[in-house]
Amino acid sequence: MIAGTFDFSVSNELFLVMSLIMAIPIFMSFLSLTLKERANRWTNLITGMFFVVWEIVFIILFYINMPVYEIFWGVVYLVFAVLIVWYAWKWPQPEA
Repeated sequence: MIAGTFDFSVSNELFLVMSLIMAIPIFMSFLSLTLKERANRWTNLITGMFFVVWEIVFIILFYINMPVYEIFWGVVYLVFAVLIVWYAWKWPQPEA
């Protein structure tokens, strides 16, 4: 990044957006402990689906020419994002 070898310009604003996106799983850890069951389920579904789409886009656009370890971690990230969505979807409905 420092050498400027990317196809797009790297700016402080881009770093801020990427930092906010990377902070979401940290917030989700806290929210999973504090939200009620219904809100927790929907929050996990929505953020999980966001990260599934996010990682698929990254795999398609950026991981093609990346080292094998980057591809490995991208696939691991995708698998666990899918698992989060799956478990949130299958989460038993709370009784009224």
